[in-house]
Amino acid sequence: MEITKGTAEPDFRAGLALLVLAILIGFIGGRWRGPASLSVGMQLSLDMLAVVTWWIGSFVCCFGNRVSRMYVFPLCFLLFLVPLPEFALTHVVSFLQRGSAYAAKLLFAIAGIPVTQDGLRLTIPGLTLEVAEECSSIRSSLMLLVTTMVLAQLVLRSAWGKGVVILAAIPLSIAKNGFRIFTLSMLAVYVDPSFLHGWLHHQGRDSVLPGISGRLVRPTLARKVGRAQTDGSAGDHAIRTSAQTVPLACVIAISPNTSG
Repeated sequence: MEITKGTAEPDFRAGLALLVLAILIGFIGGRWRGPASLSVGMQLSLDMLAVVTWWIGSFVCCFGNRVSRMYVFPLCFLLFLVPLPEFALTHVVSFLQRGSAYAAKLLFAIAGIPVTQDGLRLTIPGLTLEVAEECSSIRSSLMLLVTTMVLAQLVLRSAWGKGVVILAAIPLSIAKNGFRIFTLSMLAVYVDPSFLHGWLHHQGRDSVLPGISGRLVRPTLARKVGRAQTDGSAGDHAIRTSAQTVPLACVIAISPNTSG
């Protein structure tokens, strides 16, 4: 992908519109501060949304619509810096809890283990467990979604193919957490009850998914970089770069702290 002096044409109209929108969002977040105003989480979400919108608007101002369309994925990827508001996060966590409980129940049934479900509570012979908010796997699910988006952008060509792969990450994440609940329950009942409170429950999940994600992304990135270096006979006025490799920094940055 090339950015030359001819392709980079500033677009002040679209860029200024985004900059004004960023100012308005920041004004809304700053206007209702105080004891009887927006929650701290909502204010943080609006502040970060204003910052990201300002960045995108500045990019459009400097490089124009044509270049911005070339880099639409990394620009939109910046929206992951905006934390979800509390009300939205509550619904997402609740959805993951219910899905994980159902996936675990299905695995128990497939294994031939008698199981009953009461909301988020599962009962099998010798154990009653509840899928708490801390076990909803919200962070590891986000990690899986981000990794899937990056891989889809790097590997796939068609938009519908990327959309299908990214949407498939949601049920895959639920199935992954249901399998984790099933495995821990089996180990606790048939091996040692301490598995419910040990390393595998609390820290094991933090090292598995980031490691898998790194193993998946790095070979693909290496092929992309190698291909770019092979084609790297750029002219004096051309800058060859790959917009698809930008989000990897975000993936690596959040990997060590991913939990849930």
